[in-house]
Parts: sequence; C-alpha cells; structure tokens
Amino acid sequence: MSAKVNNAIDAAILHFGALINRIDTELAEQLKSTRPELQPALDYAKDGRQSMGKFGVEPKNVRPPDPSGERGADALIFSHINPDVAIAKAEQLPDDDKRARTMLEVARTIAADYPERAAELIVEIQRRNKPIDDELQLNLISAQASVAAAQDKKNELHELLQRGLEAAYHIILEQQRTDTLHFVDGVASLVQIGIQNDPNLTISFLQSLSPSDTKAALLLEAAWTLSKRQSIPVG
Repeated sequence: MSAKVNNAIDAAILHFGALINRIDTELAEQLKSTRPELQPALDYAKDGRQSMGKFGVEPKNVRPPDPSGERGADALIFSHINPDVAIAKAEQLPDDDKRARTMLEVARTIAADYPERAAELIVEIQRRNKPIDDELQLNLISAQASVAAAQDKKNELHELLQRGLEAAYHIILEQQRTDTLHFVDGVASLVQIGIQNDPNLTISFLQSLSPSDTKAALLLEAAWTLSKRQSIPVG
C-alpha cells in the first residue's frame, strides 16, 4: 500500500498514520475527508501496519511488518502516561539498536516530569551499549540536554548543546559527502531545546548546514517551536 505526497505535512501524516489511528480516530477520519489521497494509506495503518516512505521515490522491496514495531510505538505512547510501563515495553525490543533508540526517546519524553528517572535511564543505556558510535553518542547528548533543561542547569545545558550541535554538523556533513543522508535520532530535540534556551548557537548551527531535506526539516522544527511559544495565550 502506498500513497504519493509532495509536501512535508502529508508525509508526516503518513509516517505517523498508525499512531494517529490509535490515539485519535476522529482526527484520522477528519484527515481522510480533507485529504482523500491519503485515505488508502491511513486505512492501511489502522491495524498498526506502516510502510516506509521517502520523498520523490516509491519504496522498493518493502519488508514484512516488524512485530517489534508495535512494542516500540507502545513504549512511546506510554511515555506520556506511565514511565515504568514505557520503559518495560522498550526493554522488550529484541534489537539492541532499536531498544537503545526507543529508550532514549522515552527518556527525552519523561525528562520534564521525571528528570532523575530519565537520567538513570540514560546512564543505563550508556552502560549497556558499548562501543558507542557517533549517532548513538549524539542521541545520548540530546537526551542529556533534555534532562539538563528540565533541571534548569544552564551551564551544563549550554555545554551539551555545543557538543551535540557540533556532532550533528559533522554527522550531517559526512552523510552529504557519502550520499547517505538520513535523519539522526535526537537532532530535532536538540534544535527544539536549543532554539528555546540558546537561540544564537542553534541558529548558527542551522545556517551552517548545506541545503538538504534534513536542513529544511530542522528549520521547520525550529519555526514550529518558536510559533508554539508565541501562540501561548497571555492572561
């Protein structure tokens, strides 16, 4: 099952189709009525099935659905409801890399309300996953920045943002050099935190990136974060 889209908003809807169907069926029905071209893909995602999508090309040799994908999605859903259940579900993932990435996303999500628990989770991931490659290291820094922001540790946060954005720049640069560009977990969160807490550093990072889909997505992330802050009603 596939659907062609030509903008980032529709691509995001397709990417999160299974989650939308599970959390808000009314929203899913509204999306299908306002964007009829997405209806087949959203219907396909109803049972938790999700296919890989790319801008401009159709996926080939699509693998059968990964049964562990639902556990990963459940972990992210429960991270907003019950951190202990979220962590337990993430720990059930059989793939080491997917487990680490999911647990770090859970840590980022719970950091605002449970920073100590998030910090413990990050340390546990560092202990379990050795050696740590560049992308996982960046993901760890991003999660640590979420904790530092939640605890209002400004100096530590500034240092983490410097390290994280510098690492992200070099990773993205290498991806462009080798034509292997893909979105790295944790970068979007760093941009969100950075634009709120250290905008000059974050804007300099964004401006330093060469034109690419990744840069466009991160600019949208920064703009969305700023617009969300400005739209908060006063009084």
